[in-house]
Amino acid sequence: TMKILVCCNQGNVRSVGMALILKKEGYEVLACGISNHPDFKGRLSDETFKMLADWAEKIIYLGDLPSGRLNNWKEKTIIVNIGIDRWGNPFHPELRDILNKKRKEMVL
Repeated sequence: TMKILVCCNQGNVRSVGMALILKKEGYEVLACGISNHPDFKGRLSDETFKMLADWAEKIIYLGDLPSGRLNNWKEKTIIVNIGIDRWGNPFHPELRDILNKKRKEMVL
């Protein structure tokens, strides 16, 4: 089973939504946020992010601009630009439609 790390800024909405889709397909998936902004209380340490990124066979980044945190794993990163979070809920119908469409276009 392929191990996939799905990332967005804070790891609560876009990445969780895509992770749910991929889990239903049988993949081993974790979602996380890659923001390391000091004001973000739930940010991952560099050590934790490295552990997750090294664990993953593929990394999916659901953002508009690639994060510098992904630089060491470019060869296994897929960028899926769905823009910033404007849904606030991983089960939002519009987000689910967008993620399902993007998943159909994605080759893992």
